[in-house]
Amino acid sequence: MDPFEANVVDSSLSEQLISGEIDPEQFLNEIAAAEESDLSRTKAGENLEMLNSAQVRDFLQPFPELAAQYENQRSIAAFHVAQQRLIENDLADALPFLTQALEAAQAVAWSGLYDGWRNYIAGTIAYTNGDQAALEAICPTLAYDPDYLPIIMRMNESLKNGQPIDYNRDYNV
Repeated sequence: MDPFEANVVDSSLSEQLISGEIDPEQFLNEIAAAEESDLSRTKAGENLEMLNSAQVRDFLQPFPELAAQYENQRSIAAFHVAQQRLIENDLADALPFLTQALEAAQAVAWSGLYDGWRNYIAGTIAYTNGDQAALEAICPTLAYDPDYLPIIMRMNESLKNGQPIDYNRDYNV
């Protein structure tokens, strides 16, 4: 099933949401916990599929107070799917997921939340595209972000030095 166009989800978690066994906030918290529970991010594809499903999207629509959390979880799951592709050095397959991650993060820009996250995704897209100028421009936006800045700076240095794109090298110290 294509995670971008998922319409029916057979996951027990989404079934619990739709049936009312768990409330929407608990559903989103369970997704977040699943993302964080596995450092290899093997649950990201399933989580993204659930979050992108029309069933889940339609069910969550009447809860505008959860919009930022929903879009943030969609962004994280899409990024983790992209990250799996980047680790495999499949740059072309990673880009649509990075784009989806950025679009989901931008959907909640109004909230003032996740600015560093949005810039990190944009930097990862620039890196994946080999766009050193764009990556250079993103570095100052992360000046006070100790989680993302070192990674983006390593990516920037690699491109500046003419090294080939190697996410494994630049993401992992």
